[in-house]
Amino acid sequence: MANRLGAHDDFQEKTQFFISVGDLMSAVLLVFVFLLAATLLRIENGYGQKAAAMASAQQEAAERNWRLSESYQYMSEAYKRPATAFRQLEDDMYTSLCEEFKDDLAGWGAFVDRETLSIRFLEPEALFSSGSARLTERFERILDDFFPRYLALLGADKFRDDIEEIRFEGHTSSEWETQLDNDTVYFKNMELSMDRTRNVLAYCLARLDEPLLREWVRGRLTANGLSSSKPILLNGVENKRLSRRVEFRVRMAANKQIGQILTAADESTGPYDWGIASGVGENHLSYAVDAQDAKASREGANGVDTPWAAEESPIR
Repeated sequence: MANRLGAHDDFQEKTQFFISVGDLMSAVLLVFVFLLAATLLRIENGYGQKAAAMASAQQEAAERNWRLSESYQYMSEAYKRPATAFRQLEDDMYTSLCEEFKDDLAGWGAFVDRETLSIRFLEPEALFSSGSARLTERFERILDDFFPRYLALLGADKFRDDIEEIRFEGHTSSEWETQLDNDTVYFKNMELSMDRTRNVLAYCLARLDEPLLREWVRGRLTANGLSSSKPILLNGVENKRLSRRVEFRVRMAANKQIGQILTAADESTGPYDWGIASGVGENHLSYAVDAQDAKASREGANGVDTPWAAEESPIR
């Protein structure tokens, strides 16, 4: 009997021990479950924050791209307006010159060039004697008719403030009366062309009586002797007769238009200042100036290639 009681007590002690170990393991497992749940929650929160940050970044990028697109579109329109106005002004000048002198150009042996806005007198026999800088009587009569009307047109309110220069250009062929080396011929023709343009300038200015008009003209009128640097080319070959000519050329104030473009660039971004307008404006300035210089350089190096025959219409 005593042995059975002892065995029963041992069984109860062992059972209590196993129950304590099971409770401990359950508690440890529960702790791991809590830790795992907390870890998963932190991971989920982290992914949520990253997703929200990515969505916000994408939205900001989309908004920035939209604003940039709006700014570029506004800038494009801002550049286009003064450029279009300048082109229209040149078109109006060309049309006005053709309209004013349409009945006289053929008789003068002259035509209006659209590209340079110049009036070219192409009959050398009517302008100067060969090798001489003295104006012929016929050319003096032509200038008496032409020059007052020419200045009246240029001095009109529509064009007056946009004219930068009125150029008298004297051109010669590449030949000379006697056989000389090319450099000597070039410099002799340079002297001759300069003397001719000075004489034309002096003759025209002497017939300006109105003081204000005379002052306005003197601030813009230049005489330019160009020797044979810009010959008239027909099919790539110099036409020596047509190369001996005088041109009255108008240069419009392109710098004024460039200034308007740069001003538009400074203002074009409106409320969206992304720091891009200034650089674009400088590029436009460089392009505009370089393009003008390059055009002048090409004309000087290669001559003025004229794809029309001498007997065709003088209005071009």
